[in-house]
Amino acid sequence: MRTIYLNNAFASYPKIPNLYENIFKYFRMLESNRNFIGYIEEIKSMIEETRGLLCRLVNFKKDGNVVFTSNSTLAINMILKGILSKNDHVIVSSVENDVIMKPINSMIYNGLDISKIPCTESGELDTTIIPRLINRHTKAVVLSHVSNVSGTILPLKQIGDICAKYNLFFIVDASQSLGTINIDNEEIHADAIIFSGNKYLLGPEGIGGFIGSDKLIDNMSSVSSINNQVPLNSIGAINEKLELGTLNYIGIYGLNLALKFLLNIGIDNIKFKTDELTSLLINELLNIDNLQIIGKPNNIDRSCIVSLKLDSLNPINVHEKLLEDGIYTGVGLFSNSSYNKLINAFPNGLLRLSFNYFNTLEDIIIAIDKLNNIIRNIKYN
Repeated sequence: MRTIYLNNAFASYPKIPNLYENIFKYFRMLESNRNFIGYIEEIKSMIEETRGLLCRLVNFKKDGNVVFTSNSTLAINMILKGILSKNDHVIVSSVENDVIMKPINSMIYNGLDISKIPCTESGELDTTIIPRLINRHTKAVVLSHVSNVSGTILPLKQIGDICAKYNLFFIVDASQSLGTINIDNEEIHADAIIFSGNKYLLGPEGIGGFIGSDKLIDNMSSVSSINNQVPLNSIGAINEKLELGTLNYIGIYGLNLALKFLLNIGIDNIKFKTDELTSLLINELLNIDNLQIIGKPNNIDRSCIVSLKLDSLNPINVHEKLLEDGIYTGVGLFSNSSYNKLINAFPNGLLRLSFNYFNTLEDIIIAIDKLNNIIRNIKYN
């Protein structure tokens, strides 16, 4: 039975061609030299090259401001708990992901104040509202570039311009966009772009991080005080303030290979292909009864993430039926209880289809056919 993987918003599959084989070959080659000093120097050089590749991907000027962590969740927590303190005020969207909201909510008890930008059911927000939410204690605007529920792409340039005008930190979680949507930091003026290696960057698990401005990194004092214990000669300690101990250099090398693959293809070319798949998927879904497409009914300002509300049907039952046919989708709340409550999908959640560069038009056609048959059979049985 053919396997069709449509859960790339959770983790990408497949990865770039021969990713794990090439990681294995690289480290076998390094170890075969039997020269520990040479091994360390090569690893350091590879890590610095990877920082440069990430900066090239988002048009950021300072390679040394790339900070590696084990995942994007840790990066978000480091940033928010590093720059926000008692009596600060932060602005988020009303349908923000729980990964961002959990650390913010934990700080509310210590005096942090928040405001929420209202969002429509399709995930759109009105940027003109943001200046009205700003007060003298406002320190940051924190947003996901792409919703992991609706797939809606937020207008980063307009928001970044507002943050620059009012001298606010602009924190962008690009976990669901980087690698499939172009980001130019010279245009958006973000103070942090958070990335996840194992999603649309097509890299291995266990590697993430952020690209931060000088202003952001200089103000992350709470993390700096923790990291004063780290020896300056540790592997990958280019940023002694923020990178704790020895880095995951195996994961970083895998990310290095994936970034070279993506940059060689070109993000615009990747977006063109995923837009084609998105258009086909949405157009076919519009012909199926008993489901509602969450987000925009086209590929304008939306990513390759399409979530479905299945009326009276339990999305878990549909998900399991699709698995029987070898089709892997996502199901549930996707760590976004706010969005699911807004669209009345709580607590059962949604069925989510998300694809990447390696999916094909045939994958979409087969998945649509199976989904249509399953919905009809469940309804009438």
